[in-house]
Amino acid sequence: MAFKLVTEKNYCHQVTVHIPQGNGTKKINFTASFNYISQSRLEAFTGIDDGDLLDEVLDGWSNFLDADGDTIEYTQENRAQLLDTPYLRVALVESFYDSLSGKSNRRKN
Repeated sequence: MAFKLVTEKNYCHQVTVHIPQGNGTKKINFTASFNYISQSRLEAFTGIDDGDLLDEVLDGWSNFLDADGDTIEYTQENRAQLLDTPYLRVALVESFYDSLSGKSNRRKN
């Protein structure tokens, strides 16, 4: 297969979140849209707050549902709330780095 330089602005990748619940966690999945960034730009985020990285790369989401099964729309308010929730923020950062290495978040239980 031939190598092709990326010309798209963004791409989608599955996010798996483990929500603390009782004595364990509840797993949910949604799809995040990430912006492509260059290696030099990525290296600029080394040692910097991961919120700054997500400000640059998180471009949207889909299939993100609340506890009632209603869609959580991508708005600045919802985005800010999501990024202020530690387990959601960690899941997004992990998903972003997994997407760079070609790892899939789809794991068997």
